[in-house]
Amino acid sequence: MKTKLGLILVVGFALSTSLLAKESQRIHLKCHLQLEDKSDIVHHFVHTEKEDKPFVESLTARTVFMQDGVTEQKIIQAYECVDIKSTFKSREAVTLEENTPF
Repeated sequence: MKTKLGLILVVGFALSTSLLAKESQRIHLKCHLQLEDKSDIVHHFVHTEKEDKPFVESLTARTVFMQDGVTEQKIIQAYECVDIKSTFKSREAVTLEENTPF
C-alpha cells in the first residue's frame, strides 16, 4: 500500500513539474527601441508570457540600463521586436544591431 502511494506521489510530482515547465517557457526577443534621450538602440529581453504582443506593449513602462551599467533610460517607443534568432525587417534596426556589441 505504501509503495502504491509513493509511486502515485512520484508520478504526480513529475507530471506537475513538467506542466509548470511548459507554462513558464522563456522567450528571448530583441527590440529596436527609442529612449527618452531620443537615441535608438537594440536591446535584448526575456519574458515568459504566452504572447509577445502584451509584453511589447508594456515596454514603454520600463527602463533599460545603458552600457555603463549605471545609467538608466526610459523606453519611449518600441519600433520592432523579433525573436532573438530572427532578422529585423527595418534596415535601420539591422544596422543598429550590427553596430551594437552584445
